[in-house]
Amino acid sequence: MVKEALEKEAWIILTTHTRIEKVNVLQNCIVSAMTEYADYLSGSKLPKVEYSVLTDEKHGKYQLLAVGWEKKERIYSIIFHTDIVGEHIWIQ
Repeated sequence: MVKEALEKEAWIILTTHTRIEKVNVLQNCIVSAMTEYADYLSGSKLPKVEYSVLTDEKHGKYQLLAVGWEKKERIYSIIFHTDIVGEHIWIQ
């Protein structure tokens, strides 16, 4: 599903003319991909772990986090971090 959405959004990026339109498309692609992956991970075997998509659209920063507990161990992990810089996606 993400692949089809990204292909559609990539076509929009190629055919749009303003920077704001391109950045909006990039934001939508990133959030869609991270949300779908978070949903996929939610079906994993780790108990009491929540997967969250954090977005800061003003500054173009996006993260997918795993937060919770497994037995007595605290889980806090950045699974995916990306920024939009100019009209490009930077995977950190």
